[in-house]
Amino acid sequence: MRIAIIGAGISGIVAARRLAERHNVSVFEAHSCTGGSFHPVSIDINGVNVEIDPAVLLYRPETYPRFVSLLESLDIPSRDVELGYRITCERTGAGAMEKTLRAAWQTSARLFQPSYYGMLRDIAKFQRRARGALARRELRATAGEAMDEIRCGKRFVHNYLQPLAAALWPVSDDELGAVPLMHLAAGLHNFGLLNFHCRSVVKTIVGGARGYLNKL
Repeated sequence: MRIAIIGAGISGIVAARRLAERHNVSVFEAHSCTGGSFHPVSIDINGVNVEIDPAVLLYRPETYPRFVSLLESLDIPSRDVELGYRITCERTGAGAMEKTLRAAWQTSARLFQPSYYGMLRDIAKFQRRARGALARRELRATAGEAMDEIRCGKRFVHNYLQPLAAALWPVSDDELGAVPLMHLAAGLHNFGLLNFHCRSVVKTIVGGARGYLNKL
């Protein structure tokens, strides 16, 4: 069978690789490079050339078994890393770094910020709500509806959930509220980010996206 695949992102490349074992496959890509969002980019930072991987190259084997199978078939090595989450707002100086609940108190100045206590409370509430949505398979609820329901404060939304979601998916601040809650919850669960007390051990690809794409 002759098959045409439009787009040489990761999905297109993987599909082409599998289908080419039995069929005649042609891949069409509008850009000069393959890999889509996985394709690394080089940028100049103060005269130093730095290669950046725009895609999230982290995974937990228990939640991505098919991806693990793909890496093993290509003999692509990976290594354990400890998943952490850190954001800093240059305009306000606000920041957050979460690995466990204990790590939230790394900056003693936070003990004197009532709004920070409120954000921690909202994080715990949202995580419970998201875990419930997964357990009940709520298909209609959105992230915005859930945040309104449990009355999340602005600090939680702007300083925690929005940057966290943007780090994992190409979603803007305006679009976040319309994202299905179960979709958001499933993504956070896959990275072990729905439990304040969970110290997630995840894996990353050795050599980054370039080595992965070359082998693929």
